[in-house]
Amino acid sequence: MTNVALIFGSFNPIHVGHLHLGDVILEKLPIDEVWYVVSPHNPHKDKSNLLDEKLRLEMVNHSIKDKPNFRSCDIELELDQPSYTYKTLYHLEKRVGKFYNFSIIMGSDVINNITSWKNYDEVIEYPIISFVRDEVDICVGENLDVTILKSEIKLSSTLIRDKIKSGESLEGLLHTRVIDYISENNLYV
Repeated sequence: MTNVALIFGSFNPIHVGHLHLGDVILEKLPIDEVWYVVSPHNPHKDKSNLLDEKLRLEMVNHSIKDKPNFRSCDIELELDQPSYTYKTLYHLEKRVGKFYNFSIIMGSDVINNITSWKNYDEVIEYPIISFVRDEVDICVGENLDVTILKSEIKLSSTLIRDKIKSGESLEGLLHTRVIDYISENNLYV
């Protein structure tokens, strides 16, 4: 069976920090592939500033084109909105679960609020990989299977969207193909 780490996100847009997380996981853990699951609408976030999910999926595909162990996953685009992780996991298991062992990638901010998720008890049945920065502690419940990794990258899609609006350079923050795609399609302006 193939070991897959799932990173859920809006990827609005996907940036080098997202790719770095995948690289670290493949290097440090017995994970074979990292799947970037594009969420049309995270129920914990405002949908008003989200780019169309097909455009965000396209940017993910541009970012991972040269990374054979990275894949995009569009399953949430087929499901009802908002996107609930427990439903996505159910559908993934139903479709391809006999071929894959899934783990879930979460930031420390997410894992510390996991009990606010709908049907979170179904989500925490999966192994969790969490990235922390020095200043953030994880409050892990006793029934969670969590692997903790460090991340020093402090980058957000919000920061990138602000840079686009102000006309600042995106060099080093996004894959060059994504920078070109945003420019060619006049996105986030």
